[in-house]
Parts: sequence; structure tokens; C-alpha cells
Amino acid sequence: SDHSGFFDLKRDYRALLDAMLAILAKGGRLLFGVKLKGFSLDAALFPSARITDISAAMGDEDFRSKGAGKWYIVEHGERGT
Repeated sequence: SDHSGFFDLKRDYRALLDAMLAILAKGGRLLFGVKLKGFSLDAALFPSARITDISAAMGDEDFRSKGAGKWYIVEHGERGT
């Protein structure tokens, strides 16, 4: 069946983050959290953002093995600035 009208994180996260970056002030930050097995954010798709994976610092140690998800800080601004 055709699910093109539904949001699919793996397919649509680029459009979602592009829209957020379009309204985020330069230097602004957002927290992007994902609990989807196998999800991987490709930072190269967002040249105007600095993306930091903070997954290891999030959540209680007891729950990390249970799929606590992936957490990123997305900062608007040229990478490396």
C-alpha cells in the first residue's frame, strides 16, 4: 500500500530538519531525539549545521542497552565555526 502521505522518519527527517533550520536563528540549537532502531543521521546532508551526537550522555546507564534512542544537538551555523 502507498504510505507517501504519512511521515516516515527514515525517509523524511531531512525535510524536517531543513524546515527547522530555516526558522532557527543563527547560533540557535535544537535537541533532536529519535527512538527508531537502525536510525542514522547523515550530518553531511546539513552543511549549514553543526550536529553533535550526544546519545552516550543521555539516559540512565541501566536503560542504554534497552534502546534509549539517538540524541543530537543541531546548531544552526556553518560547520566548524
